[in-house]
Amino acid sequence: MNNRKADVVLTHHRFDKFDTLNPLIKEKINSHYSNRVASCEKSTREDFNANFYNNFFSLNSIQDFIGKSYLLNKPKTQIMRHLYTFPESGMLDVLSQLHEGKKITLTLEGHSCEVIADSKKELSFRGWLDMFFVTLILRDHFSHLPILLGLPDNIISTPYSSGEINGFNLAFAELCKGMFNPYADMRKLRDKVVEASAHFYVEWEEQKEYVNHLYLPLVELICVVHSAERESHYQSSLLHALQAHKAYYDNEDRSHDAEAMIALCITGIAAYAYDRFGLVPEFETDYMPLWLVKGEFPTYDEAFPEIKALPKPIRSDFEFTAENLPRTEPELKRIYEAALKWAKEERELPPLCDVIGRDIDSKQVNKNIVGEIFIDVLGDDWVLTLYSMEPSLIQDPQAWLAAMTTRWQAFIAQFSQEAITNVRFIECD
Repeated sequence: MNNRKADVVLTHHRFDKFDTLNPLIKEKINSHYSNRVASCEKSTREDFNANFYNNFFSLNSIQDFIGKSYLLNKPKTQIMRHLYTFPESGMLDVLSQLHEGKKITLTLEGHSCEVIADSKKELSFRGWLDMFFVTLILRDHFSHLPILLGLPDNIISTPYSSGEINGFNLAFAELCKGMFNPYADMRKLRDKVVEASAHFYVEWEEQKEYVNHLYLPLVELICVVHSAERESHYQSSLLHALQAHKAYYDNEDRSHDAEAMIALCITGIAAYAYDRFGLVPEFETDYMPLWLVKGEFPTYDEAFPEIKALPKPIRSDFEFTAENLPRTEPELKRIYEAALKWAKEERELPPLCDVIGRDIDSKQVNKNIVGEIFIDVLGDDWVLTLYSMEPSLIQDPQAWLAAMTTRWQAFIAQFSQEAITNVRFIECD
């Protein structure tokens, strides 16, 4: 893929094999990738709401998209769509851990929604590490770096049932954080990582192989970048890390792993070294695209041109009213209870206040909007009123208002053809 001349070329084992495949097989791989991407983008476009939170993309699946788009020689804008989506998706797990039980706002590819954070969505250490280095590749486009650097240990690395936290993960995370601490002793931090790796993984051969081939070369590379010998040792250390990455994934059992295609962590370190110290790789490899290292890639707006046409979401209170309803007590009570059931089952409304809704028999639905609503009969004219008890985030205000106006009108019409209905947003102070 790179046309740059170089003395050393580190050949990508997957790219070599892909080039020899039958064209029909290549097309089948391309078709499978394209269908998966189209399905995910359709889901994001049409169903990005609070319910979508439970089925958010995994980082592994997005990393697979990144690798497949690169293997299939897709345009840079397509590759970057996946790369930008990676940290946006990963931040879901971060915010879920930081704000358990609280309302949080999720953003993905220009779409936003509010959800209640669920701590069951855990961030793995590998997820934190990948997010950290992808953030460096993207030059911290989303301003995630301060959040990632400030996370407590128990979020960076999930504790075991005993409460103990993996010492190697914590030591490695401290080394990464040291990249942005001018007072950090990088050699001491490196030694702690090496010591922790020998202690923790001595009885786990499979884990030990993973650490030796993928993590420890990264540790050494980071340390070299911050040393006085960076000019003389950087190229050899970078090449060693890439060769170790290739050696680990260059077999049938691992060659299809999502992480095999692009060495994101190494690319992130190389991008950091390029930006901070002006270090440029002197060799060529598809494991580490030079255009990512140099930051010569499409902007977010260029990767997602459709975002400019998206409606601007609002956070607002709202009110539904129905006037000219029957004035008899039994009939109005029947309408009121029916309205409670309707509100509980309407996906595009926040949950009904439990105080008035708990005794109403209704089917269970997954709400698409977070917040709380209340229903009451107000004034001497007996105006049935449904209103929000707190502002809610509405992704497409005009479409939502039109849909809710139609549905509210249709619901009330079951009880009175003379009723006057209205649905409106109430500006927040």
